[in-house]
Amino acid sequence: MVYEHRRATLRLNSGKKFRHNPVVILRSFYLRNWGAVLLQRIFRACAVILCCSGSPVQAAGIQLFNGSSGWSGAIWYPCAGEPKHVELGDLAVAVDYGLQGVKDCPVAGAKLPLVVFSHGTSGWFAGHHDTAAALADAGFVIAAINHPGDSAKDNARSSELSVFVSRPADMIRLIDFVLNDWKDKAVVDPARIGLFGFSAGGYTGLALIGAAPDYARVARGSTAATKFCEQVRSETRKPRLTDVSGPP
Repeated sequence: MVYEHRRATLRLNSGKKFRHNPVVILRSFYLRNWGAVLLQRIFRACAVILCCSGSPVQAAGIQLFNGSSGWSGAIWYPCAGEPKHVELGDLAVAVDYGLQGVKDCPVAGAKLPLVVFSHGTSGWFAGHHDTAAALADAGFVIAAINHPGDSAKDNARSSELSVFVSRPADMIRLIDFVLNDWKDKAVVDPARIGLFGFSAGGYTGLALIGAAPDYARVARGSTAATKFCEQVRSETRKPRLTDVSGPP
């Protein structure tokens, strides 16, 4: 770069020359750097404000349940107790995920919205316990189960098409359980219910609100000699929630 009086000549690889005021060039460089420093300072200040103004994080209360026919899971909810490691007993999986909470503490609040969780293929009810606890701290009731036949504890049907029918039915049963049979059902607002689904749990949520899988389209790409692919290729009907019988 060659500076002339009050102007600068910029020569590019193409050989073309462009003339710019050097004061403008230097001022732009200064402003860009000053702006980056200012942005960093603003970000740090906001982080300090958020940390100082936020209310202390409380542990989520948690109740475990382990019923018949593989119906097992947990309910998280707002609680004012001190967090500690939650012993899962028979509900534990091979890996200790460090589940924290206050077991069986009183529910704090009323008219609380409900969110039901659906884990992925061969997952388990506490696979997203950190998200569940965060939502409970924010005033939600969270209910999650091990999908029978498609969980870490029982994957007997994980490779079968039947789980695509039973999964949405599981969520309906879970909602019914929380609203009608849970001992603290009175704290739940039945007009505010949502669903969080991960992987196969995402499908579960879509099916629950009325989406119907197109097995004919999937069958064209299901060429492997697996039980699931064979079932998809032979499937000609849409899944019906009534195909799964019996309450949890």
